[in-house]
Order: sequence, then structure tokens, then C-alpha cells
Amino acid sequence: MYNNICAVNVKACFPRKRAFFTFACMQKFLPVWLACMLNAAFVAAQEVPGYEVYLMWWGGNEVNGYLYSEPWNISAHTGYDNQPSFSPDGSQVLFSSLRDGVQTDIYSYYVPNGPLKRIAGTPESEYSPEWMPDSKWISTVRVEMDGTQRLWRIRSDGRKARPLYPEFHDIGYYGAMPAGSYAAFVLPEPFTLQYWNRASLLPETVDSSVGRSLKPYPNSNELFYVSKKDSTSWTINKWKPGELPAAVTSIPPDMEDMAWSTDGNLFMAKGSVIYYFDYMESGNWYEVADLSVFGLKNIFRLAFSPDGNWVAFVAEE
Repeated sequence: MYNNICAVNVKACFPRKRAFFTFACMQKFLPVWLACMLNAAFVAAQEVPGYEVYLMWWGGNEVNGYLYSEPWNISAHTGYDNQPSFSPDGSQVLFSSLRDGVQTDIYSYYVPNGPLKRIAGTPESEYSPEWMPDSKWISTVRVEMDGTQRLWRIRSDGRKARPLYPEFHDIGYYGAMPAGSYAAFVLPEPFTLQYWNRASLLPETVDSSVGRSLKPYPNSNELFYVSKKDSTSWTINKWKPGELPAAVTSIPPDMEDMAWSTDGNLFMAKGSVIYYFDYMESGNWYEVADLSVFGLKNIFRLAFSPDGNWVAFVAEE
């Protein structure tokens, strides 16, 4: 109902050659506009899927077996909570959360028992927050007021913010690489993997039909990502500047997000089960944990703390 009213009122309040609301128009239509805004927020809240961010203690190794605790919900919020990452010292987990039904903001949870605080409340939406190496800044994909999606950096206190690469946009996801360079999942379809550094005039297109997870191998300039060129069998590819991409292993089409552990294994999840790929030795996949015993399903967005003692992940509500 409100959608039709809003469409009519836009024309009424913006007559030809007039680019502002008249006072009389505002008096007449303000109650309806408020109703429109509330309706839009309600519809948006209904359409956003519900995800929660979890944290669990992690220990052991591939030789003696991995150990883990029962996960606990650190977002504790019905609605959208997603894309966790750890601070360089492992003391905080950043994630993106939609709490007002309008836009997402960056939140930080102090490991292991909180508290939870909002880093920045902005008019724009922020996604995929990650601490930068100096721990003073946070990188994030910001959806600007005109819909432009660029990579920004925000101070850890939520104040100063600016684009990292103002000329590059349509960024959906990204992966930080050495020396201030970045790889990005770039819109629209077919989604491309692009790479740029501070010396780049133009980004380099590395591959197309790629997945959202872009994970550099620890302490290297080698990037791992999912190739979706074959719809029946995806592959994990590796690439580094100056070389061509190469397939590492195949995966089912419903496995999406990757995370490197401190011992050099690559972790992914499918349904309620977490697996790891023994990249350095056997080249085989192994099952690690089935979290359905804790009532969890559809796990994704794994992240390891730098010391390897904690794992954060997302699961459907």
C-alpha cells in the first residue's frame, strides 16, 4: 500500500524545475513519508536472512587430532550477523551486523566473554570488516549512499574514514595481500577476481566466475580462491602476481568459504561439518567436527585467531 502512495507523493513534492520540498508539501505528506520509511525498514528486515556469529575454543593438531569446545553465540541477535574476523592480537572478533533494520554496522566482540560494542554507526552499510596490520585501522566494503561499493578504511575508534582506492568500485569481497595490495571479488556477473597495488593505474583481472572467499596463504603473496567455471565441480585455485592461476583441489559446489589455520591447513564447512584440506602433505580432505550435536547447521565464514586458539564462524539461525 505505502509503495503506491510514496510514488505519487514523490511527483507531488517535486514539481518540474523544483529540486526541493516545499514547506506545504512537507506538512501534507510527512506522516505518509514516515510510514513509507517504516514500511521500507520492515520489508528490508523481513528479507534479510538470519545468521549468528559463534566462537569456540580450538586446540590440538592434525597429528594428534583437533580439539574444540562447545560454540557459543557472540552476536546474540535475531537477524543478520556475518563475516567475522580476528584482530592481529586475537583479542577481538569483528563482524557486520544489521541491528536497526536500515544498514549494517561494524561490531567488535572481546574474546572470550565480551563485551560487544559497536565500532561505528554510519549512514552507510559496512561489510567484511578486517583489522589492518597496524591495528589502528579497519578495512571494510562500504555501500555508499549512491550504491557505490568501494573498499574503505575506518579508524578502530570509528572516527576517520576514507576510501583505500577511490578509483576502484563494484567491490563485493576482498582479500588483503602483502605490501598494501588487495585482491577483490568484483561485480557484476560473471564475478571477476581483480588485483591491484599502490603502483597500479588499473587493476589486473586474474580470473572470472570466482567465489567470494579470497584467502592468501599465511605469510606469502599466494592467493587461494574458488573457481566456479564448472558448475558441477568447483576447484580451489592458487595464484600469485606474475603467474597464471593453478587448480589445487576440487570441491563440491556447495562449499564456499575458506580459512587457513596456523598449522597450514585449509578449512571449509559443508552443512554442520567442518573439514580440512592437508595442503602441505597428503593433499586429502579430512572431517574434523560435526557441530550438529550442538544444534548448528549450515556453517560458513570460518576464521582462526592468529594464535590458533579460537575459531569464529557463522551459522544459520
